[in-house]
Amino acid sequence: MKNPQYDILDAEYCFLMDRITKVFQEKGLNPAIVGGAAVQTHVANLLTKAYNKSLEDLFIDDDIRPQDFIRRTDDIDVAVYNPSLASQETMYRNSILDAVRALECKNVKSPDENDIYDIRVTRIGLKKPILLVESLNKVSNIKMNIANCPSDLYILSNDKYLDMLENSKIIELNYNAGFKPRIRLYSLSDVIATKLSHKRAKDQFDLMVLGKCALMSKEPIDKQRILRLLGESDENRELIEAYLKKIGELV
Repeated sequence: MKNPQYDILDAEYCFLMDRITKVFQEKGLNPAIVGGAAVQTHVANLLTKAYNKSLEDLFIDDDIRPQDFIRRTDDIDVAVYNPSLASQETMYRNSILDAVRALECKNVKSPDENDIYDIRVTRIGLKKPILLVESLNKVSNIKMNIANCPSDLYILSNDKYLDMLENSKIIELNYNAGFKPRIRLYSLSDVIATKLSHKRAKDQFDLMVLGKCALMSKEPIDKQRILRLLGESDENRELIEAYLKKIGELV
């Protein structure tokens, strides 16, 4: 049975990312949304700027289609790190588990007052908790994947883990007139670097969409930052230049 999939157009998914940012920051865990959820958030933010519309209004007309820009996913990937706790394994583990439990809420009115949310942890865990998010008209089981140490950065070298967390940004997304979720995530260039380090088909889709939306909204892509993350070599310089050339041909 396939896992249900979500995207940032699902209000409960967006609400949960906002809540993860807030709660994990309060727990001192230096969080950042990464992976597919980070791609979705950057794409949504860049599109709302390019078209000067809220996310809710963006796809009402037939000018742009959600499936051309937003790849659905079945989880939310989160990276965390607290160097002062990392050496104290039990305290560090407990702080992460406490943060997951603190995501729970009951009868919370959505910021735009269009919905009411209940969040309950149905599977607790250091790495892969599951959250049941109930709204007035929908019930969603949303998985989290939590990276909590440098060794969780599989492709790029481990020393980049804390660097990318420290370089993460909070995006205030224009969801609608009453809802402006604040989501902390890897910077645009850092997300692109992680995607360039993979070879999967979904990463190629994400790279093209991120690049196209960056050009449409005139958001700069930091080539030197990407090169530092990938490793300074002629091969990586050529990889980055080929990518930028390819997205330039899309717009």
